[in-house]
Amino acid sequence: MVEIQDLVLERKRHGITQLHVYKTEIYPRFFISYATFNRYLSYPAKQELKKGRIKKAAEEIENFQR
Repeated sequence: MVEIQDLVLERKRHGITQLHVYKTEIYPRFFISYATFNRYLSYPAKQELKKGRIKKAAEEIENFQR
């Protein structure tokens, strides 16, 4: 989640829309739906990681990508 959020923030700084980022970078790499993508963007992932609540979920996503 954090990786996706950081990527979108970086691209938005350069004037690229979220939809374009989803279509060209997120979907081809992560194979998630647009609804899931939007859920990821709205979730306070960095804050939760600090609390250790979604550490396991982040590890599962990382393992899935391999």
